[in-house]
Amino acid sequence: MKRNMFFALFFLIYASSMGVTKNIYVSSALYYDNNADGFIDSIIFNYSGMVSDGDIPAFINLLSMPSWRNFAVQGGRLISDKLIEIRVRENRTTPITSVTAQDGFQTQQGTLPGGGEVKANSFMARDHLSPVIVSANLISYNGFIDSLRIVFSEPVNSFSSSEPYNFKVPSGQSYTVSFSGSGLNGNTFNGAVSQEQSGVIKGGDSVWIKPQASVSDPLGNSQLNPANRRVAVTATTVSNSVEFTNAYYYDRDADGFIDSIMVTFTGDLHPEDIDAITGLITLPPERNFTIESVSLSDGGVVLTVREDSSEPRTSVGSDEKIIVRGGLIPGRRIVGEATLSIQDRVAPVLLSAHLETHEVGDDTLLITFSERVAPVSSGQPFIFHNGSGRYAVVLSSVSTIGNEYTGRIISVQQTMSVGDSVWINTGVSTRDLTGNIQNNSLNRRVFLSINNLDVPVEINSAVYFDDNGNGFVDRINLEYSGPVNTGDLQRILELLSLPSARNFTVQSISQHNSSIVLRVNERRSQPRTSVSSDDRIRVNKGRTPGGGFLVSKTLQVIDSVAPVLLSAHLDWYGQSNDILRTVFSEPVKSNFSQRPFLFKLPGGGIYVVLVENSTINGDRFSARVVSVSAENGMQVNDSVWINTEAGISDNPGNIQLNSSNRRVLLTVAAHFNMRVLAENNPFSEGKRPMPKVVLDAYSRNGKQSPPDGLVVIVEPDRALRESLEMEGTISIYDVVHNPVVQKKSMVFDSRKNRLYYVWDGNNYNGRKTGTGTYQAVIKIKDRTGKKITRNLNLGVKR
Repeated sequence: MKRNMFFALFFLIYASSMGVTKNIYVSSALYYDNNADGFIDSIIFNYSGMVSDGDIPAFINLLSMPSWRNFAVQGGRLISDKLIEIRVRENRTTPITSVTAQDGFQTQQGTLPGGGEVKANSFMARDHLSPVIVSANLISYNGFIDSLRIVFSEPVNSFSSSEPYNFKVPSGQSYTVSFSGSGLNGNTFNGAVSQEQSGVIKGGDSVWIKPQASVSDPLGNSQLNPANRRVAVTATTVSNSVEFTNAYYYDRDADGFIDSIMVTFTGDLHPEDIDAITGLITLPPERNFTIESVSLSDGGVVLTVREDSSEPRTSVGSDEKIIVRGGLIPGRRIVGEATLSIQDRVAPVLLSAHLETHEVGDDTLLITFSERVAPVSSGQPFIFHNGSGRYAVVLSSVSTIGNEYTGRIISVQQTMSVGDSVWINTGVSTRDLTGNIQNNSLNRRVFLSINNLDVPVEINSAVYFDDNGNGFVDRINLEYSGPVNTGDLQRILELLSLPSARNFTVQSISQHNSSIVLRVNERRSQPRTSVSSDDRIRVNKGRTPGGGFLVSKTLQVIDSVAPVLLSAHLDWYGQSNDILRTVFSEPVKSNFSQRPFLFKLPGGGIYVVLVENSTINGDRFSARVVSVSAENGMQVNDSVWINTEAGISDNPGNIQLNSSNRRVLLTVAAHFNMRVLAENNPFSEGKRPMPKVVLDAYSRNGKQSPPDGLVVIVEPDRALRESLEMEGTISIYDVVHNPVVQKKSMVFDSRKNRLYYVWDGNNYNGRKTGTGTYQAVIKIKDRTGKKITRNLNLGVKR
């Protein structure tokens, strides 16, 4: 009787010291698909507090689950003193095994029959779902190539298996096939069945994931259930092919740069084939094309392009080819390979216009075209414009040699001046040697120079850009007026003085329309995306090789650089009061997005962090963390960067829209205290049985606890909603500091957030120690890297 009363008294004292409370805090929900059909059938809730089996129905009534999943509750049970399982049926037709931003849960505040008080909270589901197959379509091309298109229930990681699927015919026989080539795009797999197995797969056969193939989602959930979801293969036979026949260059805005390419074909193409076709086409590299859009038009594929060249070249070289790789358009056609010579549909434009004045005789006009042209007729082949309007210049053609025209001035309506605009008169048939006539009245204009004497060139503005989103300036655009050609660029660069504080090195200089483009490398240790009074570019006066005279001035640079992150820090309290703090590269505008940043595990997937009560003070941001979808919460060295959908901008209004913007590593500071205590202290053999919770913790860690001993316990001073992931060692010394036990690893109990060490009263040689007082030195390190040392007196009573 006295023994039972002693144990009851001990439990009450121990429970009091452990801070037992009736408050119940639900912190996370874990999705499971136990039968691997792609639909959630079990949700595990992690909680702190005391819940009994009889509380489960009331707990379910206090729980709000994602409505779009259309869950029907089948029942619930208590798994452990930290975990509740609710069995569900997901009443949907198409599996989605990823967690979305809509997979949020809420608990309402309320009292359970057992007396526990459920606290209100919001949290995101965590993904423990493996991918399954949603659909499978076999496309047989001309009966000699089979392509299998598999759509998964979510994006999957690349996998190397050549036989990733199991198949079964309706009569019951199973088989596999190998793929000679395959591609993976998000949740869609396209594979070409090996030639020797073409025709093996039939419509109506069932297909499912082979567990050995290690098909996994971005969070690492692999499909290992051999009974995973099976779908029936649908079959399509394609007999037609697509052949590309010709290619044409066009310059629709007549600025001298190619902006449109037409590639004609025979066969049948549809708008949904555009992405596949674009991937098979290779454009001439010397033009430095960027494809901006692709469309279909009257038997041709039209590629709208941007030609990144410094000067117009409207002729087509014999070595310019468009290469079409042979391939498949999934579900539709075979594409034949082809090498296409490009046909010229681009009319000439002007590169320069220069007037040579003569004291005796008629003045001479010298014109340089973008390519060789047919002889230019006399009369008014060019249009001239000064500040007030057009004026007529009548010419008598002297010669047209290659792309150089010389004409004699017969009459002039107004005085010709430096900087006047000149362009081709579309009323006169100016054509290249292949017959392309310049008919666009908005064709390229150039500035008139006279006698190569000091034609004014003025740089009017300078703008910073950060094209790769890393927070450092990598491009400076200089808008100019006056005549500038490629040969002038190096001299202009010599006359520029860039801001010294930025420590720029110039990688290249080029010309695009009326801009000089400097590609630069900003050699600084930390980004600064705002501009200051120091960001001034000095333009020194000087002559250029083309006859221009650069006007001296100082330019204040315009800011077109969006903010990036400099640092991200989490103040972690282990409750619902964790604070996220970030520092931007410049002051930003207030922003109330619940998801201003993206987070990624080292070597893992992106997870969702929702915040509220955000505040911005200059370049400083702070907010309370509401929920984290990652199973182990936010961790040290997770990557953090700006969510481009959040609309985060600096004060001038530059919004961060680059999805590859600068990433920083998360730092974490944990705010709680650790306490150290001992149970069965002083130790006396056979005094009391080893607590089950200690035995279970040792067992889960693959170790065996001594059957009897003193239990050293390390734990936080409050109930935490997440695992601390602690590790610790213990050394024990006698009264004269001789070692008894040295640096023994403690056992971590993730369910209780505790470290245990059972000392059986023996020294490091296995011999029993005598009665007396001993000192334990305990060294602890938590998941943030924080190190703590604690001392504790232990007793042995023989």
